[in-house]
Amino acid sequence: MVSTSGELAMKQRHGGKFGKKHGTLTDAAVVIADIGNKCPHVTRVIPGVISAPRGSSGSSRHVKVTCKGHALHVSVSSNASHQQMHMYTSDKAQACKWMQAEIEKVGFKFVDATAQ
Repeated sequence: MVSTSGELAMKQRHGGKFGKKHGTLTDAAVVIADIGNKCPHVTRVIPGVISAPRGSSGSSRHVKVTCKGHALHVSVSSNASHQQMHMYTSDKAQACKWMQAEIEKVGFKFVDATAQ
């Protein structure tokens, strides 16, 4: 979300499953990070790089999930921002399935790229 001054609004998350460093999340990413925090199959949520989206994405909000080693690489995009994060899991397949259902409930498009 963009404030009246044109800056991205940021939120913080610390403790529990959240990493101790880099707790800054965009408004769109905080929704997804909170879902990951509630997922019984996610053991750790690590917020990552925040950037401006490339090109015009309109009002699209989507989440792309891919496998990277022992973690799910989660890319959250909205019209005002793009943020990456990693979610470590006890069961990647179950975490992906659980998160897809919850993410779609809050109005994000879910793109499962774990098989790619």
